[in-house]
Amino acid sequence: MRCVLEQMPLMQPWYAFPGSNGVKVTQTIVENLSRVVEQSAEPKEALDDAAAEVEGLLPRS
Repeated sequence: MRCVLEQMPLMQPWYAFPGSNGVKVTQTIVENLSRVVEQSAEPKEALDDAAAEVEGLLPRS
């Protein structure tokens, strides 16, 4: 318990994307980053794909 308390000053707020698809948004970003790391997609292609997918998942204002 002492270790946890000593690390509390290092804590940061958890960021979540808005709406009911917040987890899906994060997963979409991770999957597209993985495509770049695995060299199965060029960075521009993965970014464009992620942007299109995320746009469809975020709530409309």
